[in-house]
Amino acid sequence: MRKLLAAVGITAAIATGSVAVATIVPAGIAGAQDAASSVTRRGEGHPRLKEAARQVITTAADAMGMEARDLARELWNGKSLRQVAEEQGVDPAVVSAALVDAVNARIDQAVAEDKIDETRAEEIKAKVPDRIEQLMDRTRQPR
Repeated sequence: MRKLLAAVGITAAIATGSVAVATIVPAGIAGAQDAASSVTRRGEGHPRLKEAARQVITTAADAMGMEARDLARELWNGKSLRQVAEEQGVDPAVVSAALVDAVNARIDQAVAEDKIDETRAEEIKAKVPDRIEQLMDRTRQPR
């Protein structure tokens, strides 16, 4: 079970992207030395989900040609990935494709390491593009 969770952690982030982004971004913006430890001390979030959210933010920021911290700030302020991409003059489809590629690479890695079987990998991969599209339009909800 542990292997399966590790292998599909990023898929969970995609499925619940705004929750994970909202969980990790405040600590990063506040300038905390270690965002993961500061969030964990407050008892919020799950470490694997936070790491997956960081990977999503980093991948999207790279695709947009911006710093991950700047993207995190934009997301925290209520913008979607699609809105930020458009403001940066980047086609949102490029960002979406980068995220799909990153997730598929993680899934392939999990298969190569015998953490999940090929059948399960294909089931997960079939859902990835739709989940990414949902993530592209998701915004942070006020608490």
